[in-house]
Amino acid sequence: MEVKKRNRFILLTRHTDQELTHFLQKEAEKGWWLEKNSGNRFTFVEKNCEGKKICAYTFFSRGPESSTEVQLGRELPYLRKKGWDQICVSKVENIFDSRRHAFLYMEKPTSFFPITEEDEIRKAEKRGWRKALSNLLLSLIYLLGALALLLFEKVRLLTSLPYLAVYTVFLLLLLLSIWLSIKSFLWALRRRRNKDEETEKGSYRALDYSTLSLSLMLFFLLTVLLVSSIWGKSGSVGERVNINGESIILYSDNLPLSLEDTFGETKGSYRTKKLEERESFLASYIHAYDQSFGGDEEGLEYISYSLFTSKFPFVRKICEKEIFSASSISDPALAEKIEVERVEKSSSSNIYLIKDGFSVLCIESSREMDEEDLKKFAALMKYKGKSPLSPVQSFCTLSDFEVNLLNISFPLYIKTLDFP
Repeated sequence: MEVKKRNRFILLTRHTDQELTHFLQKEAEKGWWLEKNSGNRFTFVEKNCEGKKICAYTFFSRGPESSTEVQLGRELPYLRKKGWDQICVSKVENIFDSRRHAFLYMEKPTSFFPITEEDEIRKAEKRGWRKALSNLLLSLIYLLGALALLLFEKVRLLTSLPYLAVYTVFLLLLLLSIWLSIKSFLWALRRRRNKDEETEKGSYRALDYSTLSLSLMLFFLLTVLLVSSIWGKSGSVGERVNINGESIILYSDNLPLSLEDTFGETKGSYRTKKLEERESFLASYIHAYDQSFGGDEEGLEYISYSLFTSKFPFVRKICEKEIFSASSISDPALAEKIEVERVEKSSSSNIYLIKDGFSVLCIESSREMDEEDLKKFAALMKYKGKSPLSPVQSFCTLSDFEVNLLNISFPLYIKTLDFP
């Protein structure tokens, strides 16, 4: 019959022997007897442990002439005389191998109990306190990072399903870590007043659970970064060229509207056209950038636009400021001419905001745009904004211009693995 085994995690050097003894004894009372220890991992076997006593005992090296484990072996006959025998010994716990944890069981009834030196008890309490504090601080630092991401990357979060899924899982793990870290921090404070009571309640386990939760969160982030670096690269691939001694990547994506559609013929020697597209169940997003530069033509010509579409008004509202952050002046007459709900223009540069239906469009260009140019963008909004997240329906009842625009441009929805 196969013997059942199980592993348990507890921070070996961050707990006092009193806490380790309480943990091992509780496991024994549940029918699980300690078999071996490897760092913070304790292996138990299923066994009838009724009435058996077990304890943890920290042994310090008496000098460098022999290893701590050998010295502990020399003390073992004394412990046996006192009624205790050894189950196992921990591995090396520091670079000097100055201490080892021995795990003992009561072989015969005795009033003697192995007592760890008071100085080591204080050191273990300090290590536990520092660990509780570091877990809490690390959790709060990651919370600030999560809030900053939510503040500055709202569009990416709401329009990329993989990104949103990763962020949601990360946030749940983070909230769990914060809750457990607060519990362990409060335990460390209470332990200073009443060690025995806190040990008897088993409150010390909050430190182990918070450490496990943080480790799981960091492992999850590491896995996401690894997967993203290997399989998460998507979108267009540019060509690296050397221009006046500077290495630049030029892209040649198909755009729904390019410089030729607004400015006419371009004169620059170089051209880059970059497209980014994302979609989730909450919203969809397109960002296009077209730039012509170099040669005899001074300066550069460019056009950049971002189209955000969502059925949910509150989603559009919270993302609008990220898309269009400039101070602007409303132009109702122009909005009426190009048949949209609202048009705003930046007071300091050629930046435009157009709102219509489910869509918000921000346009920035090197030249001022006229009514005809903005009409083309309004048409782009209409076939993208009729039914966000349902591209088949959005193809219905298009005008001739919209049909031509659709045939020339890129596919509306590119399914990609868009990790952060």
